[in-house]
Amino acid sequence: MPTPSSLSFAAAAETPEPPPTKPVDPVKDIENFMNMPDWMKAKEVDSLVSNLAHAAIWLTVASVALIILCKVLAPLFRRHMSPQASALLLKIIRHGGFILIIVEAFALLGFDIVTLLGAASIIGVAVGFASQTSLSNIISGLFLVGERQINLGDIVEITGIRGTVDAINLMSVQIRLPDNTMVRVPNEMIIKNPVSNITRFETRRCDIDFSVDYSSDLDKVLALLNKILADQPLCLNTPQPSILFSGFQDSGIAFTVGAWCERDNYAQLRMDLAKQIKKEFDKEGISIPFPIISIDARNNSIPVTLVSSEAASRD
Repeated sequence: MPTPSSLSFAAAAETPEPPPTKPVDPVKDIENFMNMPDWMKAKEVDSLVSNLAHAAIWLTVASVALIILCKVLAPLFRRHMSPQASALLLKIIRHGGFILIIVEAFALLGFDIVTLLGAASIIGVAVGFASQTSLSNIISGLFLVGERQINLGDIVEITGIRGTVDAINLMSVQIRLPDNTMVRVPNEMIIKNPVSNITRFETRRCDIDFSVDYSSDLDKVLALLNKILADQPLCLNTPQPSILFSGFQDSGIAFTVGAWCERDNYAQLRMDLAKQIKKEFDKEGISIPFPIISIDARNNSIPVTLVSSEAASRD
């Protein structure tokens, strides 16, 4: 029978020895502890920072180069093209250049440009179907620039709106009214409706309508009008001015005087002619009649003269 001492010795002999300790690798333990994703590791972080720096440098340098290019091309375009065509072409170059710069910046950041352009094209098609009116205005704007029927600074009249063309854009034309109000007219409306370009040509004809009393000497009237037109310095000799008979009106004989002038002198000539005609007619005793209505009372004809309230107050 074994003794207690022999049993304890046997148990101690059967106890396994502890395994040998492995050497400690602190770097590996730290990496395993942090378990960082790939993009947060030192190598990937350096690559991301480098891409951001490259993209920032590209955006800065390319944007400055594009601005300088537009400034260099601007006088060349104005020399060989109309003002509105040069302005529109510069806008296309500027906007298209910025789009290319941004696309290249995304490429430097590591984006797949083919996938990005494919998504952009799908979005563009969807937006195009949703904004057919905008596309129509853009196409109409290209026609306006190509035809050169409207230029910057022209005085035009479109559907009752008369003013100076201040800007021609891809979507609309901005017209500045005489009271300095800006009106935006879509390009599609200009293409579909008649447009009067008042200052298209270098010369204009200033027409003034008036009438003289039936008792007036018409030969004297015509001679006086010819003298007024000959003495007017703003009136051109070529084309020659015209004096046209307009018709027998209720209160007088109507005439239309047409005097040609430089387009910049139109307003001044119109004012000067009106003043001179009135002054010379008053001097020669030629009456410019006002409306007269005759009322037939039974068998007698009673002439009735209509006098305005201002004339009655003066009397």
